Amino acid sequence: MNHAPSYHLLHRILLARLLFTTASPTLAQPAAPGPMTFTALDTNADGSLTSQELYDARAERMRERAQQGFAMGNAPYAPTYESFDLDRDGCVTPEEFGTAQVQQHHQQMMQPPPAPTR
Repeated sequence: MNHAPSYHLLHRILLARLLFTTASPTLAQPAAPGPMTFTALDTNADGSLTSQELYDARAERMRERAQQGFAMGNAPYAPTYESFDLDRDGCVTPEEFGTAQVQQHHQQMMQPPPAPTR
């Protein structure tokens, strides 16, 4: 059995994708919607999150999303660093981060739906 045509087609597709993503980094790696992960926020990878890391990473993501044409309508409602630092020791652990995200999600779910607009 000869698989050469399908191999060459696959090779061309992969090469085109590589060239496209290399030439267009903002299109190649769009900022994902939804909450940022602890790993994405912990930019120095030390296992704890500082307020500087949170706010710097959030600002960078907002810049990326704005360049992609996304509205930043929910930015004023983003959780503060203090809402993640549950024990108030000045650094957020992955456990604190996860617990705070669950609490924030629960609070959002308990909010009444917005009134319909006309």
